[in-house]
Amino acid sequence: MGIWTPVTGFLLSACLSNICMAQICTQAGWFGNNCEFQCHCANNTECDQITGACSNGCDPQWFGPACQYGKTIDLEDLGSS
Repeated sequence: MGIWTPVTGFLLSACLSNICMAQICTQAGWFGNNCEFQCHCANNTECDQITGACSNGCDPQWFGPACQYGKTIDLEDLGSS
């Protein structure tokens, strides 16, 4: 069971041992502890609040398990058409 904190946008939940606290991001479009990472899911769909995984895949400009890596353009490829 958690405690909803609307001011911060976090759901605080105690660990089973009652020793630690975890903060789950509840802000749309963000994930991770303290909402430190932005989601990059295809069609602007929501990502998993903890892992950042996208059920519909990544936005075309992003890749990786949590769509955390931005694709770059190889400048050499631009010159060879």
